[in-house]
Order: sequence, then C-alpha cells, then structure tokens
Amino acid sequence: MTAALDRRPDWVDLSRLPDGVDAMATKIHRINLPRSAWLTVRRTAIGSSEIATVLGENPYKTPYACYMEKIGEWEPDDLSENEAVEVGIDLEDYCGRKFAERTGRHV
Repeated sequence: MTAALDRRPDWVDLSRLPDGVDAMATKIHRINLPRSAWLTVRRTAIGSSEIATVLGENPYKTPYACYMEKIGEWEPDDLSENEAVEVGIDLEDYCGRKFAERTGRHV
C-alpha cells in the first residue's frame, strides 16, 4: 500500500521537473532551487499550503480548482503581486529559523 503512495499519477508530466529533482521523492527540498523551478515542482504534488483547499476549508479556491490546476487543465492564478503572498515569502526564512531555534528541528 505505501508503494502506491510514493508513485506519482500518470498525468504528472515529469519532463517539466528541473534537472536534479527526484520525481519519486515524497519531499522536495527547495534549497538551491530557483523560485521558477520550485513553482514547477509544486505543480506535481499537494503541498502544505494546499491542504486547506483539498479539505474544502479554503474560501478562495475549491478542491476541484486545485485538482484542475494540478493536472494542468487550468492555469493557477498569478499571485506574485499579492501583498500577502509577498510578505509570506519574505517571512519564510525568518519563520524557519525561529522554528529551528525553538524545536531543534531544521526546515
């Protein structure tokens, strides 16, 4: 059963992945990946920021819309100019360092 969880569905276009990214990995580390490559990788799996959407708890996107984006039928909204997204990106490193300081676990 766990082997099935580690495989990507047939509709995932692995040719879109940047060089050096393991298509079968259950975690993709974004260290040394340019942002454009990271965004390409994100389209191949469900990430933590999409869990609320998948569970139907995101008031801004439906699970169906998330699914259609993941299979490449719909283009996701460009949120790069969204101030909340910009602040979130700016705070990622800070939040990761604080988490590591408090828990001893690195992200």
